Amino acid sequence: MAIQTWRRHHGHTLVATVIGRTPETYAVAVWDEASGTVHRLQKELQRLHSAKAAADDLIRRTFRHTCTLEACGQWLIWTV
Repeated sequence: MAIQTWRRHHGHTLVATVIGRTPETYAVAVWDEASGTVHRLQKELQRLHSAKAAADDLIRRTFRHTCTLEACGQWLIWTV
């Protein structure tokens, strides 16, 4: 069970996610909601700030996305 999940929308269909696995371990995943394509960072990170930065970097590299103030939202805690 995840301790906490953060999400950031990048435009209309791209989403970056950071999942707290333990208090010191964070997993990163990004996806395109339109195509269902999901990519995960192979390593887990030990700092939330680093995990969020890695998620933003992964979404830019994977989907050739350019972050802008107009297109990209804030990191928010995700609740189900």
